[in-house]
Amino acid sequence: MEILLLIGICLLILALYWEFKDYQRLYKKPPVKDIKGAKEKLEELKFYACFNSENNITWRSFFINSFCVTIILAFLLNVFTDISSKKKKEFLIIAFATVFFVQYFSNNFKTFHLYRLMSAKVRSRPIL
Repeated sequence: MEILLLIGICLLILALYWEFKDYQRLYKKPPVKDIKGAKEKLEELKFYACFNSENNITWRSFFINSFCVTIILAFLLNVFTDISSKKKKEFLIIAFATVFFVQYFSNNFKTFHLYRLMSAKVRSRPIL
């Protein structure tokens, strides 16, 4: 059970790191209105149009949110219940998985075709 917590904490650290690197990469890019050349401007617009679909950024925010919800649930279980330690661990694993997968799949269902369509309109090659 402790190995799952260790893996979860490692994934949380990596997700936060990747989020930070994405923001850092986006902040380094110049605004499109400041780019003079038409070809460079077009490449920058393609980058922004395809960023979400090519980087699959949603799992990280859902993982971070699910981890935070699980920590809050663990706190509430400790304060308000007398459930055994084993049952608390099982409940928290199920709660984490449920929150993560419900958020992830409902959002992906909603946005997958939208991002795919938007990216296909901008890119010169079709996205499969």
